[in-house]
Amino acid sequence: MPRIIGLNLLGVVLATFAFFFAGFVIYGVLFTDLWMAIEGVSEADAAGQGMGWLAPALLITVLQVIGLGLILQWRKAASLGAAVTTAVVAWALIALPLMAYDPIYIPGHSPMALVIDGLHLFIGWVASAIILTLIK
Repeated sequence: MPRIIGLNLLGVVLATFAFFFAGFVIYGVLFTDLWMAIEGVSEADAAGQGMGWLAPALLITVLQVIGLGLILQWRKAASLGAAVTTAVVAWALIALPLMAYDPIYIPGHSPMALVIDGLHLFIGWVASAIILTLIK
């Protein structure tokens, strides 16, 4: 199987799909109305957006998967336990603090958006770590 920076291409593709699917479930099924209200997105806004968001959304997802894969390689996290622990620590120390800028610095920005976005990335990072570890 071809590799990307030492990562199995199939693992990267499947982890990206799982991460993206987690976002669909979080934003498109479980918290749609709440998230749209928090972010000030109307049904008309969402319907009129088109598919222009898809390529950048896939890009940032692939970059996170590759970045996490590199962290797992550098840490030599070979077991599922080590991979999940690494993903959780990286999420807590990197992803979550980066997402906290808006709730901290933008007046009126809802902390609940951080909770929803944080949940998405938590699930995405953990699922990606598991997939990348199983498909080497």
